[in-house]
Amino acid sequence: MIEVTHQNYESELKTSRAFVLYFHASWCRFCARMEPVFEKVARELSIRVKFGKVDIDKEKKLAEHNNLKGVPCIIVYKNGMEVGRIVGIEPEDVLREKILSHLSDAY
Repeated sequence: MIEVTHQNYESELKTSRAFVLYFHASWCRFCARMEPVFEKVARELSIRVKFGKVDIDKEKKLAEHNNLKGVPCIIVYKNGMEVGRIVGIEPEDVLREKILSHLSDAY
């Protein structure tokens, strides 16, 4: 899993067929609950999908660029284009299924 910043965001999107980006904040209690779930799913799917994280406090412009309305927020990209968004807390099995459904033909 990589830390995504405004400096590497575009290149990561361009070089990744399937990319899942987790937007979070250190002060967000829902993010603290969602992060271990996201990390577990990321470990399981990392052979087929690239995963990254964005700290919105450090990367405000990147959060604005992606029109975030709240965190935690997971954006799923396929071939550089957003194909899905998951906002809030999800159980592990639901998160995995939602990510895979957005990327069904990416791999």
